[in-house]
Amino acid sequence: MEASVHSYESEDGIVVIQLREWYKSPSDARSGLDALTKKASRIIKQGTKNDAKGRVVGKRVELVFSHGHRVSPEMVIAWADGDTVVRLSSTSLPLLLDFENQYYP
Repeated sequence: MEASVHSYESEDGIVVIQLREWYKSPSDARSGLDALTKKASRIIKQGTKNDAKGRVVGKRVELVFSHGHRVSPEMVIAWADGDTVVRLSSTSLPLLLDFENQYYP
């Protein structure tokens, strides 16, 4: 698997991490997304990801990962698109949803 990581910071200092993982096949990408989902503390939402033309490209999840009482939970939006899994993470779900809508309509 190959991966690419980018970090973005909002005007109020909240960080969004974008991780793209490339797998050998679409089936492996779906398995990778399923493995991530199983590790989550809680699943907020499961559904499908559509492209700009409204076509379904793959499974999409919104997840929460708790890292202890003193640390803010990590919010994750992830989806499979062919042989790729895109993962967005931050402490703010509204910021992630906005980021996703702007860059992955």
